[in-house]
Amino acid sequence: MSVDIKDQAIEWGHFYRELMPVIWETQGRHENESGLNFYRMNGVGEHDPKKYYYIWEMSEWENENTSNKN
Repeated sequence: MSVDIKDQAIEWGHFYRELMPVIWETQGRHENESGLNFYRMNGVGEHDPKKYYYIWEMSEWENENTSNKN
């Protein structure tokens, strides 16, 4: 569905369909390789398209490149 914004239409469905596989793949990779845990806070269909679609709580990420190494 498109959204009109000051004489322009943005067809969000196109962007959603193109970007979501990349986002889900990246999330899964970080869960598997970095040990991050993602917990979806809102249910399917529970969103405000003008503000958010997904709300996530996630575990802390300890990046090996930034941790202290002695």
